[in-house]
Amino acid sequence: MRLLAIVPDPASAYGLGALLGALPPGTTRVVAYGQATAAVLPPGLDVFVYPVRDGTRLPAPFVEALLEHERADVLLAPTGSVTSTPVPTLLVDLDPRVAPPALVSGEDPASWTWVEGITALPERRPALLRAGLFSVDVLADWFEGPGRLRAGAAPALMARMTDLAGLLGRHRETDRRGGSPPPARSRAAVEVGDLEGPGVSFGETQATSNDLPAGKFNLTASRLVPIEIRSGDAPATAAGTALALLPEPAAAAPVPVPVAAPVASQAAEAFRGRHTGARALILASPLGLEGLAPSAWEGAVLLATPGTLARLAGWDGPAPYVCLAAPPREPGVLDSLAAARGVVVCDDHLDAAELAPAAAATVPLLDLHRAGGPALGWSDDLKVGFFPAGGDAALALQWAHWLGVAEVVLAGADAVEAGPGWLPFLRGARELLEARGVTVTVVDPAGR
Repeated sequence: MRLLAIVPDPASAYGLGALLGALPPGTTRVVAYGQATAAVLPPGLDVFVYPVRDGTRLPAPFVEALLEHERADVLLAPTGSVTSTPVPTLLVDLDPRVAPPALVSGEDPASWTWVEGITALPERRPALLRAGLFSVDVLADWFEGPGRLRAGAAPALMARMTDLAGLLGRHRETDRRGGSPPPARSRAAVEVGDLEGPGVSFGETQATSNDLPAGKFNLTASRLVPIEIRSGDAPATAAGTALALLPEPAAAAPVPVPVAAPVASQAAEAFRGRHTGARALILASPLGLEGLAPSAWEGAVLLATPGTLARLAGWDGPAPYVCLAAPPREPGVLDSLAAARGVVVCDDHLDAAELAPAAAATVPLLDLHRAGGPALGWSDDLKVGFFPAGGDAALALQWAHWLGVAEVVLAGADAVEAGPGWLPFLRGARELLEARGVTVTVVDPAGR
């Protein structure tokens, strides 16, 4: 049985920590939302520090991607931290002040799952049942005090979770007999180099060109060590160097040509909150330019994707930010990117100095999928890294929130619908941002 425990905030870490520390080693994977939450957990746990601020309720597309990536059979989480889950789940009522949000089931009955709950207070049971839990048990003896489970409840919890995992097994068997295909897993051709220090650990894994490394992965901002990524597409150039593009001499005699200075690399932290309260205009595709009213440009912080640069040159000049999650392939896009003069925010395995030698600066970011995390997700801490599913436009949305904007106008999103992970990313990102008071407007030229 593969048990995944979600710990969304320090109070939940305090409430679940003793019990999690008492569970049998190797049975439980813990996902802590942010560094402050992880710091409260007892040492020795198998922890993935999700780079989202504590207290966040991660939207369903990101929770589902996390569960699939971790190959979880069953989920343990505090009440209120999830509203939809594809695996049998036990919700723990740690804080009676939290009104339990209603659970949401998909339209497809095959996506429904079993969600149970436990509480120490009999008066909380009706509210939890009304929220959609299939059953709620009053187990005061599992709690050593308000909001905290006893370590001694670990054997009973493991028995309960094993029973729940059996429900998933029967559900999967029903799907198999009905001919339903297994969910597609995201794959990437990566080769992971040497790791140093205790901050990142893959355990005993064997990376291949067709799958991601499996095993333990502990990610913390303070202990993150470099990960060498060797792509099979092209040899990487030395870090910190730029390839100068020199014109041919006009005369037979040698003519000295000045070499451009290397593009400066800046840390993401330098841009955190730089445009607090502003409106961001994200151009996801060239089609987005057609549906924009002139007022959309006024006072907006422009974030472009490489494919929009050629068209953008004839509209509003250079973009202050260009977001690049994967290397572009089209020659025209490469030419436009080479002339870009804004700040290029990109996957750190790309040679941004070669792709954009005229850029004002580059901000290399760690691709968390290449580092062993899920592909689909949301990052509030770009010092740690970003989730790449959804492509350039998804990176632009994460970057816009990092800049501190209060409003996002997304233009051309319909043209990137076919990209892997884009639609679930957009659904999750929009829900997360709007829950935080950030207005998200998707401009659709087709009027849909």
